[in-house]
Amino acid sequence: MGTVHARSLEPLPVTGSNLSPPLDEAETVEVEPETKQEVLENKQVVVQHVHVDGISRTKDDLLVYEIADVFKAKNLIDVMKKSHEARERLLRLGIFRNVEVLIDTAQGEEALADGLDVIFEVKEMRRLTGSYNTMVGNNEGSMVLGLKLPNLFGRAEKITFQFSYGTKETSYGISYFKPEPGNFDRNYSVNLYKVTGQFPWSSLRETDRGISTEYNFPLWKTHHTLKWEGVWRELGSLSRTASFCVREESGHSLKSSISHSMSIDTRNSAIIPKRGALLKINQELAGYTGGDVRFLKEDLELQFNKSLLWDCVRIHFNHLCITFNK
Repeated sequence: MGTVHARSLEPLPVTGSNLSPPLDEAETVEVEPETKQEVLENKQVVVQHVHVDGISRTKDDLLVYEIADVFKAKNLIDVMKKSHEARERLLRLGIFRNVEVLIDTAQGEEALADGLDVIFEVKEMRRLTGSYNTMVGNNEGSMVLGLKLPNLFGRAEKITFQFSYGTKETSYGISYFKPEPGNFDRNYSVNLYKVTGQFPWSSLRETDRGISTEYNFPLWKTHHTLKWEGVWRELGSLSRTASFCVREESGHSLKSSISHSMSIDTRNSAIIPKRGALLKINQELAGYTGGDVRFLKEDLELQFNKSLLWDCVRIHFNHLCITFNK
């Protein structure tokens, strides 16, 4: 997977007048050896055609955005680099199970002597995929069922459904995701969900039923998220020994909030980072777009990761939250 294949542009002759004269008849000339990479970089080529084989549902305009840079390559090394980058962009869309790249000499009547054809052999994901697993945590066991419809309309859209059935609570969520063609980092999503949580240490039980919509976009070296969320919240006590503060907050409330999040991430991995830093700032304002809950919340998350001793010790600082209620 991910192999880039290339054929020789000018095969060396083995017979005929193109052969070099015998060594005893030729003049001895000292030539400075040239590395193979320098030869390939100096070899000027033209990408004449780019083919994508294995497409059935994906729209052509989406593919054009992702592979357009391959035509800008000027030498063979550049062709290989840009083909690899295009392959990574195609895989990032989440609509292909496999992508292979083949670089070949141009074929056909209009083929140039230095022309190349780049072929992407892809395998699309199924129209419907699913997953099933079990989880244990918070004094509860649950069964989680997930369904996904990738590439729904041919432009990397997807619908995701997740249902969790536990020994104490049941939750579900459905989301629609659509990226901007040619810029996957700019995307739009809509979510509908029900989430229930129990907090035994405070004798609190919370059930949220809500809908949210968000838009993600990059700006210079930062990543931004604009979000609106409407939630019907139900708070209750888990036991008769719950404190008066918990009982006072029990009941139904409606939250409508808008939020903005900005992050700068230089970590080498988002899951298990070994180096780099993360700065994330989030502001949420509720009560001015409807609902009966008003507050202003500021979140600051700062994270540093540095390997100290044989990649086994890291430094990690985490976040600060300030909330103003009205």
